[in-house]
Amino acid sequence: MTHIFWRCSEVNRVWRLLSTSLANPSCTDATILEWVCRQILCSGSLVPIALWEIWKMRNETVFQNDRVSPMMIINRISQL
Repeated sequence: MTHIFWRCSEVNRVWRLLSTSLANPSCTDATILEWVCRQILCSGSLVPIALWEIWKMRNETVFQNDRVSPMMIINRISQL
């Protein structure tokens, strides 16, 4: 889970492009889950949308062999 949502270099670029201080919660899955839950509760947080778009990017890459750039994810996030 940590690689898919934070450690992957493409995903890390998404977090940097969002210009947030959201990147890299602690290393453990339990801590990340807690962090995500806190972010979901924050009004106006982009984290749930970003995580969903990252997950879709991963699936497009794995199952359709379609590369999605970090900028494409940022564009998708900004349209929601």
